[in-house]
Amino acid sequence: MKSYPFNMYIAHYTDNKELFLNKPVSIKNRFIIFYVVSGEANCTVNNSLYKLNEGDIIILNSLETYKIDFESKRHYEYYEIGFCPDDMYFSFIDISDMLHCFINRTNGDRNKISLTKWQMDQFLKLLEKIEFYTNTTYFGNFVLRFTSFIELLVYINDIYMNIPDSGNLCAMPEKMVSILEYIDNNTHEPLLLSSLEEKFYLSKYHLCRIFKRYTGTSLHKYIVSKRIMKAQGLLGKGVRVNDACQLAGFNDYSNFVKTFKKFTGMSPLQFFKKYSNKGFISDLESIYSNLSENSFYSNELPDLIVTGISCLPSGPVEGDSVRFMATVKNIGKASTPPGTIIGVGIIVQNKNGDVEKSCWSDNRTLPLGPEEEVLLTASGGENGIVPWTAKAGIYKVTAFVNDVARINESKRDNNIFSKSILIKKR
Repeated sequence: MKSYPFNMYIAHYTDNKELFLNKPVSIKNRFIIFYVVSGEANCTVNNSLYKLNEGDIIILNSLETYKIDFESKRHYEYYEIGFCPDDMYFSFIDISDMLHCFINRTNGDRNKISLTKWQMDQFLKLLEKIEFYTNTTYFGNFVLRFTSFIELLVYINDIYMNIPDSGNLCAMPEKMVSILEYIDNNTHEPLLLSSLEEKFYLSKYHLCRIFKRYTGTSLHKYIVSKRIMKAQGLLGKGVRVNDACQLAGFNDYSNFVKTFKKFTGMSPLQFFKKYSNKGFISDLESIYSNLSENSFYSNELPDLIVTGISCLPSGPVEGDSVRFMATVKNIGKASTPPGTIIGVGIIVQNKNGDVEKSCWSDNRTLPLGPEEEVLLTASGGENGIVPWTAKAGIYKVTAFVNDVARINESKRDNNIFSKSILIKKR
């Protein structure tokens, strides 16, 4: 396989045959673009089901699980492009706006983009350019491949921002949705086929058949993938490996380690050491105590929390231009009001507690429903400067959702999340 200076692959398939493949075994934190040239397929993203036809695009971020199944009796052809948004080459230019369609939406929502005939022709030309420059020794092929890919991202976002918010989902049976929600909320339970059969009044054969039909994967594989995602979240919060194993529903430790490594490319201990927010973590609630004292309590209001903080590039070193992101979840009983900004304030403190950087996200206005999650990227900063120029050392990064209290919530004392990051010398 050829080696390329930036972390992107393109694959071209027809009827399960590879016309062209430049695909590494694994790209961590990858975003994916699927484009259907011809044929029909069902695509499941998280708990959403999409019907795909010629000229349809599916966009996926690294927090979304997916499965695509083509109708095997008909001819089909499609492209798959994967890329790592925190690749060092992307840090040389500000591509945050071009990630809009991947991250500024609820996971499992608005994944499908349907093109017109004219748009299909233009989009296919861009894909063919990337494919050509990937598979040639033409002078300057890397530069042309890179610029063609950036042009593709711009084109996708331009179309995405002018399509309706809904209407591209297929109806999934209510019972199927209930099964998926039950599994998602009970990964710590045994989730035996017999217990699911009894709970949902379906024979195990029918249950397995409809599950495969609507998700494109087996019941067992779906449960395992959800348990791995649960374990990742626990380890990232500093939960010990043994405890994460049990809490995620794995009863056999050796099987947990083996399965976790298969899904993530690293052992649970390696993941814990790399992503755990353990370290120097001090309370910041006092900074926002005045807001907490004025909390508005109700059982029928949204309740926003921050479940994680990430950045681009993901492993910053001294001198990097770093842009922060916060994952926000609504654990309340009502959606946030449509048209109201879901804001997040982010600050970076050094080990002495001094604020090195403050920035914020204030461009998300779509409602966030109960149990829904969205990744928000910093869009503003002091003096108009959004990225932080990293300095070597250990820092505490804190995200405060609904920081200026635009939204009434059932709680305000759980809006803050902090983690420590290490910036190495270049």
